[in-house]
Amino acid sequence: MILVALGGFLSSFMESTYIEQLTAGQMASTRLFANQIMPILSRGAPYPGLADATSQASFLQGARITVILPDGTVVADSERDPATLENHLDRPEVKGAIADQETSEIRYSDTIRSRMLYTAAPVRENEKAIGVARIAVSLSTIEARTNSFRGIIFATAGLTALLVVLVAFGITYQTIQPLRTLTQAVTRLESG
Repeated sequence: MILVALGGFLSSFMESTYIEQLTAGQMASTRLFANQIMPILSRGAPYPGLADATSQASFLQGARITVILPDGTVVADSERDPATLENHLDRPEVKGAIADQETSEIRYSDTIRSRMLYTAAPVRENEKAIGVARIAVSLSTIEARTNSFRGIIFATAGLTALLVVLVAFGITYQTIQPLRTLTQAVTRLESG
């Protein structure tokens, strides 16, 4: 039981540590991308080169990248046509970045059917947010590693419990066998 509780704690700790490290690295990448696209956004629509910069950064990061204007309009996305995407103003990480804060959020994506880590950073020009750079990665790899670790812990706990039961039976047998022999000897002596 203690091993199961310890396994649950360790797997939860491991997952949160992985996510913290991933968030820190991804936020640095988001910040760099925001700085990279600032000159493009500052020129205004039609944002020449923004789609290429977004696709290239997405390829290098292995992540989905989205560029959003302060009104929530998506102007570039590495995986979908921005014209087909709904307004992103209601997304928590976008709200934070528009308010000039670097923000991260973990939530389930219906599109990808996976928990996702979103990081967003404001694209600043003259200390004003003129857009939002957002990077999203699936947490499925971390969840798979954590589940694998949990499986190992629970299997170890099960094997340990089985070993304890077998050792207990062995000790019990070793303790009871001499008593049985003694009982049989006493019974023979009584019967004569």
